[in-house]
Order: sequence, then structure tokens, then C-alpha cells
Amino acid sequence: MPKKKNRSFFAISDSKIETREADGSKHVMGNIPYNSASEKIGWFTEYIQPGAFTKTLQEGDIRCLWNHDTQKVCGRNKAQTLEFNDKEDGLHFDCTLPDTTWATDMYESIQRGDTTGVSFGFQVVKDQWTDTQEDDDTTTTRRDLLEVKLFEVSVGVTFPAYPDSISSVATRELAVDDDIDLDIVGRALLSKRTNKPLGDKEKTTLRNSVDKIKSLLPEEESRKEDKPVLDIDATYQERSRNLALLEMETTI
Repeated sequence: MPKKKNRSFFAISDSKIETREADGSKHVMGNIPYNSASEKIGWFTEYIQPGAFTKTLQEGDIRCLWNHDTQKVCGRNKAQTLEFNDKEDGLHFDCTLPDTTWATDMYESIQRGDTTGVSFGFQVVKDQWTDTQEDDDTTTTRRDLLEVKLFEVSVGVTFPAYPDSISSVATRELAVDDDIDLDIVGRALLSKRTNKPLGDKEKTTLRNSVDKIKSLLPEEESRKEDKPVLDIDATYQERSRNLALLEMETTI
């Protein structure tokens, strides 16, 4: 049974969001650039390759959301209120906003330059991993997204980063305080998948991190009443004595 693939989010730091009014409607436009580095995700960086969206644009039901809020749908491709144009430099989109108060507020906020972030939610269908050895102790990992299933495009994003970035950053900071290298744990999982063994220094770091993680597990509670250990010899002798006493009583 194939493993369930999780939904990921790509923060677009160099995408310029634009607004326009046409035929009495307000529009928000932006793009998802190709071959542009994502924010670093642990030990690797993602790049979207041209053609990654070809299939999902034909088959997918894609929404445009305000700041990842599923209650605030700005547009939808099935309703023709969200249009895509796949070009050489990236996937461009044009969303016709609904005539609602919150959409007007969002439009104003984007126009003022208060919320200019763009990101999108997707599921990886096909990817490719590449390791580059910078020096003896440094390896950079690149993940090229060759095909993805697109679920949403978010505009008016307050902080153009992954939705779980706050908890992730906090977790990573606490991990560093406890000398746990989460990057090496991730690299170990990747090395198993790509059949690229870790170096000796990385193995040592991994062992230390694993030991630290194990120390976080709660100790097994001691039993309130320990079960007595059965001594077979003592039990046999006791039964023999009881049997002898019983025989003596019957002869008296």
C-alpha cells in the first residue's frame, strides 16, 4: 500500500503581487516562479521545475485563499474566477475577487503594501534529490519538484512562510538547546531513500542526537506491586513438606 503523501506549502519570497480593476471587478495577480529557491526547509531547498503544474492544471480543483484561510475563498479555477497561465518563467495566476467586505479589505491591504506575500499548498507527485559537497563538513541538498498536485494559492499572506514555521522554528531552537541536530536526522532518512551513506562525522552526530531524543522519553513507571519470582525448587520442597505432613496426619 503506497504511503500517504502530506500536503506541503511553498513560500514565494520573490513573487510580486499586483492588483487591478476591470469591468467593475477587482483582481489580484501573481506568479509561482520556476527555478527559484524556496526558503530553506531543514537541510534542503526546493525548486519548482517548468511543467510541474501541467497535469494538475488540467485535472485539479484549485482555490485562491486569503492568507491560507479556507473560509475566505477568493476564487476557484472550476468556477473560472481563478485563471492560470503557464509560462516559461513560472505559473501566473489572475483571481477575480468576490464582492464581499472581507475581499475589499484584503484588496485594500494588498494595494497599501501591508500584505504582499504569496504562497501555495501542494502535494509532491514526482521529485528529484541532488546533493552537492561544498567541503568536508558541508553538504547542500536540492529538491527539484518535477510534478505537483496544486490545491491552493494564497494571496495577502502576512508572513510569506510555511504555516507551521512558528512551531517549527520554536522546535528547532529548543532542539539546538538540547544538542539535537534535526537536520542530521532528516539527512539520515534521506540517505536511506537515496542509498547515500552518511559520513563518519555525520554518523557520530546522528548517534548523539538519537541518544538525546531517547532521553526525552518518559521512564517506565515502577510497578506498585512486583510480582514474586517463582522459585521452582522452593515450590517443590514446600509441596513435598505439605504432602509429608498430610501423610503423617492420616496415619495418626
